[in-house]
Amino acid sequence: MMKYSFVIPTYNNKHNLLVSLAALARLDYPAAAYEVIVVDDGSSDGLLAALHEFRAHFGLKTVRIERDARSCRSRARNHGWRAARGQVVVFIDSDIIVKPDYLLQLDRYCGGDCLVIGTRFHASDKVQAHSVADGSLFRSLRFSADNFSSLDYRYLVFSAQSFNGRAIPDAWLHAYSCNLALPRHWLAASGGFDENIIDWGLEDIELAYRLSRLGIHVEINPYLETIHQAPGHRDDIAIGSARLSGYLDNIRYFLRRHPAALAHYPDPVGVLVQGHVYQEPAPGEQDLCISNYEEDCPQALVAALLRQGEGRHPRIFLFDYASASGLDVHVQKAHSPSCPIHYFPMRRKVDIAAMTQYINTMRSRSAVPA
Repeated sequence: MMKYSFVIPTYNNKHNLLVSLAALARLDYPAAAYEVIVVDDGSSDGLLAALHEFRAHFGLKTVRIERDARSCRSRARNHGWRAARGQVVVFIDSDIIVKPDYLLQLDRYCGGDCLVIGTRFHASDKVQAHSVADGSLFRSLRFSADNFSSLDYRYLVFSAQSFNGRAIPDAWLHAYSCNLALPRHWLAASGGFDENIIDWGLEDIELAYRLSRLGIHVEINPYLETIHQAPGHRDDIAIGSARLSGYLDNIRYFLRRHPAALAHYPDPVGVLVQGHVYQEPAPGEQDLCISNYEEDCPQALVAALLRQGEGRHPRIFLFDYASASGLDVHVQKAHSPSCPIHYFPMRRKVDIAAMTQYINTMRSRSAVPA
């Protein structure tokens, strides 16, 4: 049975894509259970001829779209998922490298009506295929709480709010298609990505918003980590000047189509460009605070916490110091709107003040504030 379909849109990015495919060939997962669909959005770099070596490793399928005025990431991804056979569609970019346990991590979450989002590390140098083949890349580039130059901006977001997608406001804002998975039938129900979003950015967030309105739950897997192999400007920190104008056009389109989506914010445009000012989470006197050090915790533990909290405490703060407790899944499957669980896996939490200072410093060096 085909469980997963990776969909990778690409345009003139052959070197990075070949490295990404090399990582997909090393997955610790049965090859018959996943396929890879590369959507060539009109490349002129000889891409298709270079893919031959990977066809023997997994079910590699290619879709080519000729380049025209309507070419965009949304259209490429829609062609990809519509050609998919898997029950779950995984979207990554052509410069993204997945870790060998990637699908094992997804297995922990996939089931039910959820959109799973992961994070990424940013490589500081160009990645060579041999470092993927021998595993040295994954040993050298891994989570480090003070290595802010490599950490996705969302580590700050989740460390300040929660790694529980059901406990943070508007979790759909953090759904990036560089590392995102959801059941195929939800894509069909939503119609997929909006192909009116032509320029860079926001097409994934727009889709996630519509999906959330349809009833899907956004869940955050703190260990579903990938590597971004395009060193250089960090658009997750400060949107580059070449992309800013088109991105602002996309924001205006989004707000016209969904006027209520961000109406509760005083500055909706700022939310989509600059994000928020975050502070260290501060439990109140009435909140229930729990620390966990045990591995392999049963789901019943979360149910017990909710029974203890409901009607007595406005919020639960769960600080998880174990590396494989399973609580990251359990807190997002057992949810109580009256007593949200703010979950923090301490092995993935960053210092809010220190990372904020780093981001502000990087933004001050950019010609375009974001």
